Amino acid sequence: MNTDALNERVQQLAFRAATSAVERMQRYQDFSSHGYFHDRMDSTREKFVGIIPVLKQIFHFLFIGTFLMLLSIALYGFFYFIVMPPHAATEQLHFDYTCHETHIHRNVCNETIIEGQKTCSPAAAVDMFAQHSPWEAFHADLQPPPKTSTRILKVQQHYFLEVELQLPESNANSQLGMFGVEVELQKKGREPLARSLRSARFPHETNWIGAIRKLICLVPLLLGALKESRTVVVPAFRHYVEHEDHPLQRIVVRLVSPSSSWQNDIPVEVITGQLRIGKELNIFQLILKEWFWTCYIVGSTIIFFTLSLLVLVAKAMLDASMKAA
Repeated sequence: MNTDALNERVQQLAFRAATSAVERMQRYQDFSSHGYFHDRMDSTREKFVGIIPVLKQIFHFLFIGTFLMLLSIALYGFFYFIVMPPHAATEQLHFDYTCHETHIHRNVCNETIIEGQKTCSPAAAVDMFAQHSPWEAFHADLQPPPKTSTRILKVQQHYFLEVELQLPESNANSQLGMFGVEVELQKKGREPLARSLRSARFPHETNWIGAIRKLICLVPLLLGALKESRTVVVPAFRHYVEHEDHPLQRIVVRLVSPSSSWQNDIPVEVITGQLRIGKELNIFQLILKEWFWTCYIVGSTIIFFTLSLLVLVAKAMLDASMKAA
């Protein structure tokens, strides 16, 4: 009796398993007949668009990003050009390296520190009224007519005056240390109006920083687009006021080497020099000028993100309008 019951139970389980298998096969045939798996494979194929469209999309984003970055740089440059006042005068400095006897140099306290000895202090003189660079004419007819015969600066206007020197990265400049930049303003007849003496030095950098900088600029250096030199800007005068009875006409710039260099006849080596006179700057303009590259990077970045946000908003609005249509 127990054996019959057990056999009956096994038959029931086998029947249920067979019925379940038949039902699963039936559902599989139904899904296949309705294209279920074909639809899944088709949707997968639709999602994979290929490598070429992906590369095109990446190139599209890079092109738009590069265009926006260049536009941001140009817009900040235009903003800087609008905000900063133009220079009243810009003159090239041509230094005379010939030695002079009995040169007398005085410091800001008007105390004689060098007198009656042979010195080699490079000097450059600029006539602000003349059109030509400093050279000596033995006949008046050889010189072009002056730019003006009265004045180049506005009366009672505040001006700054700075000297820019391009110094070669030579051993002499590196070992020179501090040196002085003396600027003397003169009126007609070479009568002194004002004098300033500022200290400067060749910019210091460690060997590994110099190696990295030259490695980054290797190609322009090899092509001659850049020179192995450093630029030093010396602010000679701030808030210089042009007087009605004493117009500025001539400026003399002297490079005064330390006393140890005078004894060894080692002057400051200069590739080029430039003299700039401009209207006195306010606080905002002074920050833009003194922190030029920092402000340029920060300002261009802000403009870039602002333009990118505007492009994204415009694209979202355009997509929404197209869907609505």
